[in-house]
Amino acid sequence: MNDMLIDQTYERIPEEESENQTKTKQKKGNGSGGKPKPRVKIPVRRKLPTHDPSTLAATTTFSNAPVLENPNLPLTSSNNTALIVHRIPKTTAARRGLINTVHENEEARVIADDEWNRSFEFPHNNMYGHGETSMQQVNVEGGNDDLERETDRGIVSDVEDEEFGEIKDNYDPYADDIWENELLDDDTYVSKMYKNGDFIVNAEFGSIILKPWMIFTDKSHFLSVLRDYCIQSGFALVVDRSSPTRFTANCLEMNCNWRIHASVLPDGTTWAIKSIKDSEHTCRGLNERNPLVNVKWAASRLIDNIRANNDIPGKTLNELLWERYRVEMATSTLYKMRSIGVREINGGHDESYGKLPRYCEMVKQTNPGSAAFCAWTPQNDPQCPLTFSSIFISFKGAIDGLGTCCRSLVGVDGAHLKGNYGGVLLSAVAIDANNELYPFAWAIVPGEDGESWKFFMWHLKNILKEYNRGNDWCIISDRQKGIDVALTEIWAEVGRRYCCKHLAKNSKAAFPGPLMHSLFWLACSATSTFTFKNVMDRMQKINPLALVWLSKLGDQESWTRHKFDPKICTDENKTNFVESFNATLGVDRNRPVLTLLEAIRRMTMVRMSSRRKKCQAWNDADPCPTIVKRIRTLMHDSRTCKAFQSKEEEYEIREGRSMLQVSLNNKSCICGAWQITGIPCRHALRAIIAAGHDPHHYVSTWYSVATYKQCYSHAINSIPDAEHWPEIDQPTIHAPTMKRGIGRPSRQRKRADDEPRKEKRSTTVKCSLCKQYGHNSRTCKGGLTAKEKATQSDFTQQHRNQKKQKINVAATFSQPSAATAASSQAHVSTVASSQAATISSSQPPAAAASSQSSQSNRLKKGKEKV
Repeated sequence: MNDMLIDQTYERIPEEESENQTKTKQKKGNGSGGKPKPRVKIPVRRKLPTHDPSTLAATTTFSNAPVLENPNLPLTSSNNTALIVHRIPKTTAARRGLINTVHENEEARVIADDEWNRSFEFPHNNMYGHGETSMQQVNVEGGNDDLERETDRGIVSDVEDEEFGEIKDNYDPYADDIWENELLDDDTYVSKMYKNGDFIVNAEFGSIILKPWMIFTDKSHFLSVLRDYCIQSGFALVVDRSSPTRFTANCLEMNCNWRIHASVLPDGTTWAIKSIKDSEHTCRGLNERNPLVNVKWAASRLIDNIRANNDIPGKTLNELLWERYRVEMATSTLYKMRSIGVREINGGHDESYGKLPRYCEMVKQTNPGSAAFCAWTPQNDPQCPLTFSSIFISFKGAIDGLGTCCRSLVGVDGAHLKGNYGGVLLSAVAIDANNELYPFAWAIVPGEDGESWKFFMWHLKNILKEYNRGNDWCIISDRQKGIDVALTEIWAEVGRRYCCKHLAKNSKAAFPGPLMHSLFWLACSATSTFTFKNVMDRMQKINPLALVWLSKLGDQESWTRHKFDPKICTDENKTNFVESFNATLGVDRNRPVLTLLEAIRRMTMVRMSSRRKKCQAWNDADPCPTIVKRIRTLMHDSRTCKAFQSKEEEYEIREGRSMLQVSLNNKSCICGAWQITGIPCRHALRAIIAAGHDPHHYVSTWYSVATYKQCYSHAINSIPDAEHWPEIDQPTIHAPTMKRGIGRPSRQRKRADDEPRKEKRSTTVKCSLCKQYGHNSRTCKGGLTAKEKATQSDFTQQHRNQKKQKINVAATFSQPSAATAASSQAHVSTVASSQAATISSSQPPAAAASSQSSQSNRLKKGKEKV
């Protein structure tokens, strides 16, 4: 009953009118002697116990009845109060003048609690003091029509010149509602609706039973329960009538008389089932395909499975539908359903772009000092106004950790997004004291071109210039033209390194062959000038054009280790750590941009928090665990070295034919590796062990646990979802222009030529030209080199010799008798030689060797039996 009487107020009418309503209706007609108009009675409150009038004034009385502004007015039934309280809608109360309404030209105001309480206190010095009123008369003028109209509205009393006695207001709105059970005949509809009706809140699938007078919150709730019931029972519907106020449907089968009818209740929102004809179906039902099973219903049922795996196959979805609901869907419909579920979980791509300006403001509010910039076209752009251009994000906690406790090497790279509108994710990643990834800045741009890299480098320079390192920063990346153009124009004085993995790929295309490839890597990894010069001399003898190609790469500081800046304290010459960060994103690159940005923030936030918690038990004076492990490996390699002390803290290390000088005072080795990395090389470790010192004391402080703890002492604050964002004065921008490529979009990374293909049988394919395994005739590069062929021929000859020895051993077993031995020996030798020839000609060497060995074993067993 309370649900129906929401937003209603109280109207107080005279007690005499309530008692004589029936008599008045019988006496007063409509002016022409007709029947009285019917009136629906509303349940009333029971009379609460009255109080003594002398104590009424001292008690604060709360009431929804209107307070008389002018106490000198005659007390009529329109402004009177009584013990009987009727509940009426607020709109009716406003029309009758029982409550004050705010007009268009009036301003609403907030009433304080004290003023609200005082408005209900009766004054002591007027005629209404102590809850008493004087005797008043009510003069009603007009004919029967006016009287009947006023009586129907509940404004005047039933009897003219009626006198009122003492009136007491004892209503307490905070008391429990006590409704009378004695209702009139015309209240049976309302009683049946709310007393005998069955409210449905959560209907569990599999146990739904429909029956008349089941009440639902609205029409959508009714249709949802009806759909579940039909799918549960295995039949479909034919809708006869559907409107905002009623719904009628029959069973799909012509021979089945099942029928349901429902309609809206008088409150205008609640629905109820009025009738169900033939509750038991006489049809045989449907098979596994039900037309009521649409993509929206299936997505709502399998949303948890789709959330766990956004790429769940359609076959698996069909199996889940059959196991749980005994229905199936077409495969194409299943993938559409999955896309709807993914959109429900991650949001739409268009909506995601529209929230980016407000997202930047939320980043600045929740993480003060962070850098968050979003760019879009102006509103007066003739082609595409308010269209997304690019966005840059970097959190204050990550920037502080980078500027104070990370080395100056920053790797940048781009990763293509796989959403509906494409784009490129540019990221900047550093390396912490434990040689772990430390992402601190990322951006989404339209493409990997010069303008996009200028946008990224400009913001990257601004956030790094605050940490008093000047131009000590060094950027490592591949030789993408846009990066070089952006750095030349925006940040020309910054250090530069090229990824040697990309350079090796380019050099292999220009100078093929394993020898040139190995010489190139020796030149890139050389840590001393002597080693680098030797490699260049060998390369000069083989192909002088290779030196010309290397000279076009620019300064040697950008690609060879012996020219790296020792201040950076790292010998990293590849961008694998940046590509590893891109690989951690996984399926997030397929999702909307806002979901992607939140996934990166959450991953970075959790990574910083977990590492901060993990390092609490570490000793501040020790190097980080990864560095300790590396030192242990170098100490194992140093066993081939021998130390000779020349003077205090000065040693000469012999390794093979080389003699290297090591200075523990200067922390240097003539090989150059110690100076470049800050970690003692194997020669230095042999000298440190000979001196009896702890190797951990000679590691750079960049790798200490104290530096690691300080790096992760900062944190990234969380950001609420878009539903909890405050009102922010930022425009809602549009998504960029969709660039659809030819064919189906690829979701697999394009692998390099030297990388193994995923799920490809690259080791069992044999080339028909060169007779080698691993490729076919279409991709043949000319076969093996002369050296590889010679090695393979030596292996083949050695295998043949071993095979002959096994055959000879099997043929020289001793026999029990000479005649039997002679005949058996001839027979065994003939069989063994013929089978060995057959095996060696029809199988590869490895398989032939195993088959020959098993054949020899069988021959031995045969000889023993003989």
